[in-house]
Amino acid sequence: MKEKRQKEILDIIEQRELFQYQIKELSDKFNVSEMTIRRDISQLEKNGLIKKLFGGKIVRTSRQNEPNYKLRMYEQTKEKEMIATIANNIINDGDIIFLDIGSTCHYLARKLKDRNISVVTNWIPNIIELAKGDNVKIINIGGNIDKKELHSGGIAAYERIGNFNFNKAFIGVGSISINGIYDYRLEIVELKKRVLNFSKEVIVLADNTKFFKFAPILISKFEERLINKIITSDIGKVHKEIIDNIKNFGIDIIS
Repeated sequence: MKEKRQKEILDIIEQRELFQYQIKELSDKFNVSEMTIRRDISQLEKNGLIKKLFGGKIVRTSRQNEPNYKLRMYEQTKEKEMIATIANNIINDGDIIFLDIGSTCHYLARKLKDRNISVVTNWIPNIIELAKGDNVKIINIGGNIDKKELHSGGIAAYERIGNFNFNKAFIGVGSISINGIYDYRLEIVELKKRVLNFSKEVIVLADNTKFFKFAPILISKFEERLINKIITSDIGKVHKEIIDNIKNFGIDIIS
């Protein structure tokens, strides 16, 4: 009985974030005391399956390590292709855009290589793909190269972002929560934050699995109103509470 209940609690946390104030909700659902639910949650945390965050939030932690980008390229391929198609359709000739690192952004790079636009990026795989086209102008922000993930960063990259005024910025993320967007590495997050402040329109590209993952570092809360759109896939699979909260901040969700 206890194991079955804990598995169901884990499933709930997998589908959406849980907060300490919702302990009573679980107590009523499973017809047990609040103390029993707290013991269940403590056991799940001890087993490394969940994590309690500041503010009483409880999240799933089993997926916090991001796989290598070469592996990510072969995950959710149909969904990423669809997201890239939608993103390409909202770009205008003559735009100067920022294209972030990440597999979904790379799918978009494939569609941009023949566009009459300027693309600023900090990811070598994007540069290589864009260089296959004749029309697109490619701008590398420079900086230190991460040899594993092939992205550029550091102070030089951070400062150069301030030289641009992007029509659109397409941002990849590690996860999307009810409150905001997150990623895995601090140096990448700091650069993304910089981009948000120098873009007229910020569009997050993320397939629906990103709503069920945990990434530890906050890029931006929705309440900051720096994000304009989220392009995703199979939105019907995402918990309605999360979608409604995002829309309440005036963010368009396109699927």
